[in-house]
Amino acid sequence: MKKPLLRRITAVIVILYIILSCNAFVFTNENFNYDVILENISAIFEDGESATVTVDFNIKNVTGNKQTVTPYIAIYTENNELIGFKTIDITIAAGEEKDFSAQMLVPKNKTGMYGKIFALNIENLQPLAETKTFSIRYGREQIENGTEYRFDIKNSDFNAYENLQNMCAYQIAFCGDIKEFNGIQIGKGYNQYQGGSVAIDKSDVKVFFGTAQAPAYTYEHGLTISEYLSAEIRVDYSAQMILEIKTDGGKFKKAIPWDVRYGTLFVKSIGENTLTNCSLSYSCYGLEKDTYIYGNSYLGLYKDKWTKYLIENNHKNIMLNGYSGRASAEALKSLKVDLQYGTPKRIIWAMGMNDGDKGAVNARWKASVEEVMAICKERQIELILCTIPNIPSVDNTFKNAYVEESGYRFVDFASSVGAHNGTTWHEGTLSADNVHPAEQGAMQMYAQAIADVPELAAE
Repeated sequence: MKKPLLRRITAVIVILYIILSCNAFVFTNENFNYDVILENISAIFEDGESATVTVDFNIKNVTGNKQTVTPYIAIYTENNELIGFKTIDITIAAGEEKDFSAQMLVPKNKTGMYGKIFALNIENLQPLAETKTFSIRYGREQIENGTEYRFDIKNSDFNAYENLQNMCAYQIAFCGDIKEFNGIQIGKGYNQYQGGSVAIDKSDVKVFFGTAQAPAYTYEHGLTISEYLSAEIRVDYSAQMILEIKTDGGKFKKAIPWDVRYGTLFVKSIGENTLTNCSLSYSCYGLEKDTYIYGNSYLGLYKDKWTKYLIENNHKNIMLNGYSGRASAEALKSLKVDLQYGTPKRIIWAMGMNDGDKGAVNARWKASVEEVMAICKERQIELILCTIPNIPSVDNTFKNAYVEESGYRFVDFASSVGAHNGTTWHEGTLSADNVHPAEQGAMQMYAQAIADVPELAAE
C-alpha cells in the first residue's frame, strides 16, 4: 500500500477573517486512496457569543474508481470538549477533483482550540486510517489605547472587525519574519470610502486613498527586504502621517499627506508571500485625552473645519472622530468602540447634519442621542450636545429645539453662523456648495465652541 503523504499544516484563526496556508495530506485504507487538501481556515466572529468557523478543502480522487466518502471536520477545546462539527456527503468520480466547504458555530470565548479533519466510508462507516489535527489560536489582545492581532501570512489577507473612525492621533504598526516576500499592503479601510493604505513591495512604497485603484504617491524605498519587515504609520494632529519602514536592509522614513478617517484594519498579500510571527496593531493616543468630539464632514484638519483652529491654537487635549456623510447611528457604534479603550471627562456630540428633520425630530438621531445620554450617565462622562445649522437642503430646527430643552450644556453652532431658524447664514460663512462652512464660518464655529466649552482652551 502507498504510504500516506502528510505535510505539516499550520492554521491560525484570528477574530474576523484570515485565509491561511494550503497543505495536502492523504487518507487511505483498503478501499480509498485520495488526496485531501486543507485550503482555507477562517472565522467570522459575530457580536454575540458565537463565531462562524469555515474550513475550505479540496479532494482529488486518485483511484481508478468512483468513491463515496463523508469528510468530518471537528473543533475541540484544549480540554478535548467537542464544540463544533460538520459532515459533508461526497461522491467523487475517478480522477475527479472538487472544492468543498464546511461551516460550523463555535463559542466565541473559547481559547486553545484545535481541529481534526477525517473521513468516514459511508458504505461501512469505518474511519479511514489517517486523520489530521490542526491548531487554532486566538490572535487578538487588547493593548494600551488599542488592539494587537497576531497571525501568519501564506499568500493570504487579514481583516480585523472593528471599524475605526478616529481621524488623527493614532498609529498602525505591522511586523513579521520573512520566508518569501513580494509585497504587502497595510492600512485602515481597504478600498473603502475615506480609507487609506500603504503598499510595500521589493522596490517601492505606494500610498492609496479611498477606492482609487491608482496610488496617490509612489516612492522608491531603496531597501533590501529578505529577513524581516516592520512598518509604522504614525498620524498626529496634522493632515499627514509619518511612514517608517525598517528591514534587515535599513530604514525608510517619509512624511506623507494623509486624511484617513474610516475603515477596518487590514493586511493584504501582494503576490507570493510567506511571513510568520506577524503582528498588526492599532492604537489611538487620542483616547487618553479629556474630550472626545464626534462629528461628520464639519470635523477635520483643514481651514474650513472648526476643529482645525483648536489644533492651530494648540488646544490638543481632544480626540476627533468622524467622516463625511456619517449619520448618528454610525457615530454611536464608533463611540462604543472608543470607550473600550478610554474614558474621557466629556463628549461633544456634534451629530445631526446627516439626520435631517422632516416635520419632527429625526427619530434615528433622537434614538442615538438618547443612548449616548444613557452611556454617559453610566460612565459618569459629561455630555455636551450641539445645535446644527440649517442649510437649504436640510432642516435641523426640531432637533435644535430638543437640544436647547434637554437640560444638557450645548455648543450653539447654529446661532454662530446665523442659521438657527432659517437657512440663510451670515455673509461669507457658508461655502459655495450650500452645505459646509466656508473658512469664515469655521472660525466662527470655533469661537462659539471655545465660548460654550472653555475647557477646550484651558486644558
